[in-house]
Amino acid sequence: MIALLAAAGARAQTITVNDRSDPGSGSTCTLHEAIKLANASGSTGTCAETGSGAPTINFAAGLASETVTLSSVLPTITASSLTIVGPTNSPSGITIDGASDFQVMIVGSGAVFVLNNLTIADGNSAASNGAGIDNAGTLTVSNCGFSDNMTQEIGPLVGGSENESGATLTVTNSTFAGNSAFASGAIENDRTITVANSTFSQNSATGNERRDQRLQREDDDKWQHLQ
Repeated sequence: MIALLAAAGARAQTITVNDRSDPGSGSTCTLHEAIKLANASGSTGTCAETGSGAPTINFAAGLASETVTLSSVLPTITASSLTIVGPTNSPSGITIDGASDFQVMIVGSGAVFVLNNLTIADGNSAASNGAGIDNAGTLTVSNCGFSDNMTQEIGPLVGGSENESGATLTVTNSTFAGNSAFASGAIENDRTITVANSTFSQNSATGNERRDQRLQREDDDKWQHLQ
C-alpha cells in the first residue's frame, strides 16, 4: 500500500491542449496557454492540470494530424522540466507551423525540455537564431520533423534548430528537410550534441560563408555522435 501511494504521488502533471488556434479564444486550452501554465507555479489562463510533478503537455485525440498555426512565437520555455508530446495515434503527430512569419520555439537557459512526435514547420526568424527552435537549455527531440524553416540571420543559426553556447541537444529518430539559413541549414551546434537515427535532406546554407548543410560543429571536444 505504501509503495502504491508513493507511485501515485510521483505521477506527472498533465495539461491537455484541446484547441489548435493561437493564441485562442480565452475559453479553451491552446498550446500557447498550456506552455504558460507549465512555466508558472500556479494556475493561469484557461488550461487545467491533472496530477502533480513535472508537467507534460499533450493533445486531445481529436487534434491528431492537425496543425497549430502560430500568430506569434510561443512563450519561451522556462520550466525546469517540461515534455510536449503529440498524439501517438497519428503518424505525423501535430504540426506547429510558424506561418512563414514567426520563430516557433525558444528554450530558455536552465530549462529541460523534451519534444516528441511533433513537426516544426515554416518557422521564420529573419532577425534571430533558430527559426524552428532556439535552444539555450537541455533539449531532447525524438520522432519529430523539422521542415521548411528559414532564417537569414548571420552568426550561430540554423533553419531547423539552434543549439546555443552552453546548451545540450539530443536528437533521435527525426527528420530535417527543406530548411534554409545563411549558414548551417539544419542544426548549428556550439556545445554538446548527440544525433542518432535521423535523416537530413535538401537543407541549404545560402550565405557567402556557407557551412555544412546538415550540421555545423564549433567545438570538436563536445561533439558526441552522428549517424
